[in-house]
Amino acid sequence: ARRGLFVAERGLRLTDAKIDTRSIETQLRSLSLMRIVLLSDLHRYREARSLIDELRPEAEASGDRVIAAEASRILGTIEQMEGDLVAARRELTRAVHEFRELGDQQHLAEALRSRGFAEVFGGSLADAERRLLEADELFTTVVHDPRGAAWVQQNLAWVSFLSGDHAVSERRLRSAIDAFEQLNDRSGRSWSVGLLAYV
Repeated sequence: ARRGLFVAERGLRLTDAKIDTRSIETQLRSLSLMRIVLLSDLHRYREARSLIDELRPEAEASGDRVIAAEASRILGTIEQMEGDLVAARRELTRAVHEFRELGDQQHLAEALRSRGFAEVFGGSLADAERRLLEADELFTTVVHDPRGAAWVQQNLAWVSFLSGDHAVSERRLRSAIDAFEQLNDRSGRSWSVGLLAYV
């Protein structure tokens, strides 16, 4: 994540006067969003929030609804990580609504997964499972994203674990681990194996 952040920040410093201004603005918003994601991954939440406060109004003014909704999704995830479930629900629900309206199935799947996972701790497990299963359907049969589907299985395993259904939790985790191994995703596999140890 640190290397990615370095590259994103370097890209933001580069400009090319020969490129159409609107094209540059679109690219800069995408790089800014990438920077926010990486800062969040590094738990640098204050910096990420500050950039979201700059990026989201700019995206909305430019009519870039995807970037604006993604900013809401990331902010919602930060709120969840910092323990503010009310704010997390508000931001993540906003992102889900936007992507439904746009018909953007890939981003909708991610937003549903984030919204569902926000309910896992301190929320409603039934609501978490419902949203995660919808995300799983999109990842599996609509956008064909095996990594997204694997993360949903890992998140669903938390639901089963906290519900006391350890057999289902183990089955979901082993499915996630198999998928992460095929994708050579060490981070996903590590998180799943860690939870499996508890199960």
